Amino acid sequence: MDPIAELILKNPDALLFEPRELYDPCIIGVASTHPDDWWGEERDPEAPPVAIYSYEKVVEAFLKEALEGTTRDEAMEYVDFNMAGAWAGNGTPIIVSSFEDDDDEL
Repeated sequence: MDPIAELILKNPDALLFEPRELYDPCIIGVASTHPDDWWGEERDPEAPPVAIYSYEKVVEAFLKEALEGTTRDEAMEYVDFNMAGAWAGNGTPIIVSSFEDDDDEL
């Protein structure tokens, strides 16, 4: 099943990044918790599922709509602070990175 359809079926109140047409393609799955979830300690273990976004895809999507001249580092800083770093309750999406050694990448 399509991850977005699965999410809407299981949790119609899940938070999704806007504009949806830009960020929905960045959804790679659905889960209640994930080891890389920054907010795992805050999230209620009984909370309904949330969207899982690919960090790399979100950064690329942001760059598509960013002001001309926005660098990848600036896009990453924006995503880190305003999207990955924002807690909005149990519906807050999870953002995961596929980097193996991401200490120097993030």
